[in-house]
Amino acid sequence: MMMATVIPKSHEFFCWMMKRFAAISIDYQREKKLSTANGGSDAKLSDKEAYELIDHLQEITYLYVKDICQYVWQIYGVKYSISGMTKWLHAFWYKKPHAVPAKADKIQQEKFIKHYDWLKKK
Repeated sequence: MMMATVIPKSHEFFCWMMKRFAAISIDYQREKKLSTANGGSDAKLSDKEAYELIDHLQEITYLYVKDICQYVWQIYGVKYSISGMTKWLHAFWYKKPHAVPAKADKIQQEKFIKHYDWLKKK
């Protein structure tokens, strides 16, 4: 049974959290709860490949996880399921793509309108 403890946010709170985290961390290390022998799996990508993928994902925003899975398959030859890649991506923030207004070029617009009108008359 877990009990809630109310502690004000202060230096005391910080010290309490650090002690609590250290105790939990030691328990996990002692019981080897973070090892792959307890049901987890080994990483499919090497550290280098993971960092390359992270850099790629920071440059390009994908709309669907399946597209990222396809990219990883094409580049690294590693097959991820959509749910597996979703779990791998939990470290990232979702960036919703937004339309960015461009500065209009009046000359180009006028040329397009003339050409469009000419096409309509044909």
